[in-house]
Amino acid sequence: MSLVDTHCHLTFPQYDQDREELINRIFSSNLAWVLNACSSLEDIAPMKDLAMRYPDKIFLSIGVHPHYVEGLSNEDYALIRDELATFDYKAIGEVGIDLFRNLSPLEAQKDTFARFIQLAKEFDRPIIVHSREADEIVVGMLREAGLEGRFVVHCFSGGVDFARQVLDMGGMISVTGNITYKKSDAIREAVKYAPLDRIMAETDSPYLAPQIIRGKRNDPSFVLEVYKAIAEIKSVDLNRLIDVLYRNASLFFGVGS
Repeated sequence: MSLVDTHCHLTFPQYDQDREELINRIFSSNLAWVLNACSSLEDIAPMKDLAMRYPDKIFLSIGVHPHYVEGLSNEDYALIRDELATFDYKAIGEVGIDLFRNLSPLEAQKDTFARFIQLAKEFDRPIIVHSREADEIVVGMLREAGLEGRFVVHCFSGGVDFARQVLDMGGMISVTGNITYKKSDAIREAVKYAPLDRIMAETDSPYLAPQIIRGKRNDPSFVLEVYKAIAEIKSVDLNRLIDVLYRNASLFFGVGS
């Protein structure tokens, strides 16, 4: 078995006390590699340090979460462009729109998302999309940019209608531990609807721990619980599902074998 966690945040402070121990533990099991997603400019240096110390195990994306986009300057975008030109980032992200917490003005979120979409096209990178209570805006912006087939909606929390729009545009959906929650019927229906080759699995750790450890710190090893839930929903043998999702992630991010 070769598990992949396509979205985690190993540089976050929740891991400060045991980061090295945790990383050694998760890669001593069936976890092949992880994609550590960028949330802010402050993530860049510690992420690169991890990636360089764990080559072929920790891969990176670069982006700014919609919570933190207010105040980004032209110099900040220039820094991001330089990073994309000089380091092997596998994706742009996580970027998008969040109208649930509204921590940044909508216009700032839209402007930043549009800029990152253009960077993805310019540097030929897929996009990891954050969409929370903003599905219509996100789909509209992706469609307008003509970015079909080069994006994944991470931490998918929509239903079949949103999944259909994403899939019709050639995108993918990625699900987290929240697929195991009692009230996540809409997510499970979306997974049931989506073809296997358009699904990925992630933890979004340290957040969204699966039901078996809900309320505690999550980590990439618990991506297995997400795989189990998908296998049950899709009525697919777990080992076959792991092989398919490994291939999905490897093709999307351009890593693995």
